[in-house]
Amino acid sequence: MTSYISMKHQLLNERLGTPPNAELLLSVLSVARDIDRACADMLAPYGLSESRLAAMLAIEQHPSITAAELADHLEVTRATVTGLIDGIDRAGYVIRQTSGSDRRRSQLTLSEKGEALLNDLMPVYKTWFKSLTSNVNAETRDATLGALGELHDALEAGGRS
Repeated sequence: MTSYISMKHQLLNERLGTPPNAELLLSVLSVARDIDRACADMLAPYGLSESRLAAMLAIEQHPSITAAELADHLEVTRATVTGLIDGIDRAGYVIRQTSGSDRRRSQLTLSEKGEALLNDLMPVYKTWFKSLTSNVNAETRDATLGALGELHDALEAGGRS
């Protein structure tokens, strides 16, 4: 079996004394980092990050959403969502309709430019996404989802054994 552990995680693994299933957890961390990097590279030509894309998709799905609602929907802080909105607003992808001087009370709708970008980007994103998973068979997918579910449950329980 091939190890996908980065050097940083390998050093941590050695320091921990190679506990059972450490390679699984450290491989998940390493592969997640690799996916994040590849996603950033794929979205960079569009001037987007994964977070900005998620914000645009949420705005598309919920026209006239407020910044506070968007923050709740994306499960990020209001300060974070303000930065995301500012970035996509500067790019002309969103229309911000404010009520008075309070930017937190603005309603957000995708602009025509934002809608066009999503229409152009989503087929490319879908193809990229499929290319990452095309060689994963159903048995491997199910086993991986099971292991990830167990890791999630352990995190929800506070990492206690």
